Amino acid sequence: MELPYDIWLHIARFLPAEHVRRLYCVNHAWYDIAMDERYRSVSFQYWSDPETQRNLRRLREPSIARRVRNLSFHPALIGNLLVDDPQNSAEPWSQKFRSKIKYLRSPAKSVKGKASMGGREALEAMLQIVGNLSNVTTYNLEFWARESLSALRQVLPVLTLAWKVFGDKLTSLTLDIPLDGLQDLLHPSLRLRRLTSLTLRLTKSSVATDSTSVIRHLLVPFVNQHHATLTTFVLTSFEHFDFSAFLLGLHHFPYLSKLTISHPFVSFQQSDTLGLRHVLAVHSAGLRELNLRFHTPLNTWAQLPSSPAWYGQEFFGITFSGLEVLDLGLRDVPEDVPWTINYLRNFRQSLTSLTLRDYHFSFQEAATVANLFTAGFLQKLDIAVDNLYPQLIDVFADRLPVLSELYLVFESFLPADGVTSNESLDEPNAAHAQFCADMQRRRYTNWGLRHLTAFPTGGCDQALVKACETSLVEAIPSLHMLNGRDVQRLGTLSPATRSLASSRSYLTFSSRAASQN
Repeated sequence: MELPYDIWLHIARFLPAEHVRRLYCVNHAWYDIAMDERYRSVSFQYWSDPETQRNLRRLREPSIARRVRNLSFHPALIGNLLVDDPQNSAEPWSQKFRSKIKYLRSPAKSVKGKASMGGREALEAMLQIVGNLSNVTTYNLEFWARESLSALRQVLPVLTLAWKVFGDKLTSLTLDIPLDGLQDLLHPSLRLRRLTSLTLRLTKSSVATDSTSVIRHLLVPFVNQHHATLTTFVLTSFEHFDFSAFLLGLHHFPYLSKLTISHPFVSFQQSDTLGLRHVLAVHSAGLRELNLRFHTPLNTWAQLPSSPAWYGQEFFGITFSGLEVLDLGLRDVPEDVPWTINYLRNFRQSLTSLTLRDYHFSFQEAATVANLFTAGFLQKLDIAVDNLYPQLIDVFADRLPVLSELYLVFESFLPADGVTSNESLDEPNAAHAQFCADMQRRRYTNWGLRHLTAFPTGGCDQALVKACETSLVEAIPSLHMLNGRDVQRLGTLSPATRSLASSRSYLTFSSRAASQN
């Protein structure tokens, strides 16, 4: 008896995607499931990519195109071919567009056997493909600022058609398009009625572009068109723009729960943060996840203020009643850990996840961060430290008993006693071996950590790194994954390392026991 399709689909959810894609020969149900998985995500990025060439041919079949849910498109892929195509006449695009739509409605033509396509043939193929992509829900558009805008304009018929075909089904949109090009692509009144996630990466192709005008009269109205549906909003830029002009113009988004802002900063005179204060204050009650980073734009000299002046800005005083996830970037800001820790105190009772980027904390600084959340509910911590000592693992196990995910970036493994006078961080093998021995004396029996990423950035013997990994697994019985691998696949310690460890007595760590060592 044939099982119902829903049962097969439920089984497929427990299998790796790469395995599901190969099961199309099992039966009709598995063929449908495997093909959906094969074409769930499609990318048109690089002309030389065989996958791109294959998609340009296969997706002209409506039965295949309808399976696509996630589409990534780099318009210059075809636009550059058209700019260089000598057969590309000066015929008005309105007339060309009508002829392409007529072509679009015709049956797909096989181009099997051709190694590649010319610009006009590729444009025709993309028009036919986009016309069949009726079920796309995630759309990523990427066009680099250094590329010619004429290449983008050559592909406008494809981009315009996309809004008409699947715009009403989009739930996630990423626009990595220069402001100069957005003027041709967007209209302030464009509304995607199901859009819940919007990512904007601001760039511009020409220094002469009036970016503030584009932001105020095009981008802000476009974003505000979706204020009633957005739950996730991401705004980033590597260049210096007037972010306040953008943020001050935004309405209240009643369902916004996740906000990411990568804010350029040059000086108090040039980088106004009043817009940041406005958007944080308006959404402080509803936000559950905040990713906040500051950076100095490329090729720009920044005048950083003092720590009291920096942390005295109004947006640092905004309180969040239910913030659960905080991702804080510390690059290009005053490096003053006490002030940073003082800011983190505002979240010690609500955070379940904390990421601190772009700064390497000392042992004492990392321990102070852990102490903040002793009585809290922190389940995930991502932090960079100078070096990894056994005592730091002791502190995390003691102070953060409900932690389930720990991500550590560090220079080297170091033993409990540190580096002696006749040792050097330039020759870390001995220190790694001693770290293994020290960890073998420890058992964190009451710690519930399940995922640990701990890999040194400094050069060292890979066999010793493996030994350190194994010693961590044996010290933390609750671990399921270490450095992205199932702990069951890790080997055992070498006899020499195990002998060194067995010469010492074991230390069993439970809550509040770490301070004894």
